[in-house]
Amino acid sequence: MSTSFIITFIIILLPVLISRFLLEKALKNLDPEMKVKLLDAFSNQRKYSGLIMLPLLVGYFLLLRFLPQYSLITITVFGISFIFYFVISRVLNYRKVVKLGLPEEYLKIQRLSILMIATGFVLVGIQIIFILNS
Repeated sequence: MSTSFIITFIIILLPVLISRFLLEKALKNLDPEMKVKLLDAFSNQRKYSGLIMLPLLVGYFLLLRFLPQYSLITITVFGISFIFYFVISRVLNYRKVVKLGLPEEYLKIQRLSILMIATGFVLVGIQIIFILNS
């Protein structure tokens, strides 16, 4: 497994996991009625997000493993795809959560989550610049 893959995976996965933990904690603070609203609003989204991300991750791993000479292109394309997917999904999710009328505390965690993932994207960009300069 190449170093580029491992570094990129950590840079992207860490903010996503931390974001997920924060959102789960915020969810525990909601009353049951709000939880039901959220569950209903996002019931189909979890299965579809997995169907999108799993092929991207598998493709990324396979390309880095079997075509290491294209690792920079692979990292860039994966990064752009990941950014596109997450930005669109997070913005749409945030809009949906606002429309549900959830408490401001929950909305703050949503915004923090978006910021954390954006930070991960910036770090991947820095990694790409570092690779280009090496």
